[in-house]
Amino acid sequence: PFVLMTIIGIPKIDSSRWLELPDAAAAADYYGDTMDMTNDVGSSNNGTSYNNNYGHEDNYGGNNNGDGDSTMQLSSWLQTVMDSINGGGILWTPYLNNLFWNLNSFDAAASFAGEVQSPSKTYPNGIFWGLFLTVIFYLVPLFVVIGATDYKQNEWADGQLGQAAIDIGGNWLGTWTVFAAGISNLALFEAELSSDSYQLMGMAERGYLPKVFARRSDSYGTPTVGILTCTLVIIALSVADFMQLVELLNFNYAIALLMEYAAFVKLRLTRKDLQRPYRIPIPDWAAILIIIPPCLGILLLCRIASWVTYGIVMFGLLMGLVCYYLQQLAKRKGLCTFVDPGSFEESYASRGEIT
Repeated sequence: PFVLMTIIGIPKIDSSRWLELPDAAAAADYYGDTMDMTNDVGSSNNGTSYNNNYGHEDNYGGNNNGDGDSTMQLSSWLQTVMDSINGGGILWTPYLNNLFWNLNSFDAAASFAGEVQSPSKTYPNGIFWGLFLTVIFYLVPLFVVIGATDYKQNEWADGQLGQAAIDIGGNWLGTWTVFAAGISNLALFEAELSSDSYQLMGMAERGYLPKVFARRSDSYGTPTVGILTCTLVIIALSVADFMQLVELLNFNYAIALLMEYAAFVKLRLTRKDLQRPYRIPIPDWAAILIIIPPCLGILLLCRIASWVTYGIVMFGLLMGLVCYYLQQLAKRKGLCTFVDPGSFEESYASRGEIT
C-alpha cells in the first residue's frame, strides 16, 4: 500500500509544502507553558524569556554578569540549545524520542550471531540493506504524503497516515494502509521479542544468568524461558503512558549504546588479536572519531528527558547492582545452577560455530 500511495500521490505533490515551518503556538500548547518572546530594543542585546517544559524560567541573551549565571549557562549548554530553538515551533522532545525509538535496536542482530553460518558476509549485507530500506521507506512515503495533502503539522496525530492514504487514493487504500501498519507492528514486536529472548539465552550460556534461561524448546530450538520472561515484562509495561515509555526505553537504550561504543573502542585498541567475524575496515583513530557524533546525540537525548525518567533509570541501575550481588552470592552458595562459560565455548567450537 505504501508503494501504491507513493505512485498515486506523486502527481498531487506540491513541493512548497515541504518547506512550511511549524506553528510556534503548537509547541507552546504541547509543553503546557506560554513562551513569552520579548525583544529588549533598548538593551545592548536581545533577551528571551519563557517557561520551558522543565517548570522553570530561562533567560538567554540577557545581561548575565554574575559568575554563577555564567557557570550555570556553561554547564547546561545542551539545554540552552534545545530551549532556544523550541521557539520555532518544533516539538524537539517528542520528535527526537520518536526518531531515536524508530531507528534504534540496530544492534539487536547480534543476539542471533550463533544462528548465522557466515556472519562475516551476512551481517554487513544485512545492516547495509536494512539501513537503506529503512531510510527509503521512511522518507519517500512521508515526502509524498506531506506534499500531496494540505494538513498542517500540528494536525498530525496517531493514525494520520491512514487518513492521508484515504485522501490520496480512497477508502480502500486507507484501510489497506492501516492493515499493513498493524502487520508491521506485529512483525516488529516479534523481532524485538526474539532478539531479547536470544540475548537472555546468550547471557545464560556465558554464565551471567541461571542455566534455566539457556533452555531451548525441544521442537523449535527457541529460548522458551526467555520468551516467557520478555512477554511478562512487556505485559507489565503495557499499562504505562506511551510517550513516557518511549522516553524511558530510549534512555536505557542510550546508556547501553554508550557502553557498546566504549567496548568497541577498548577492544579495538587493546585486543587487536581477538578473533572477529567482521572487522570494520578503518584505522583505530577513525574508530574513535565515528562514535563521537552518535555519542553527542545520545547525550542530547538524555538531556531532554524528564526527571521521572531519570528517577526510574537510576532505580534500574541500582537494581542492576543488587542483581549482580545476588548473582555472585548465588554462585558462591550454589543457590542456582550456572553454565560454565568454558564448556559453552568448547561445545560451540566442536560444532564449528566459533573459532
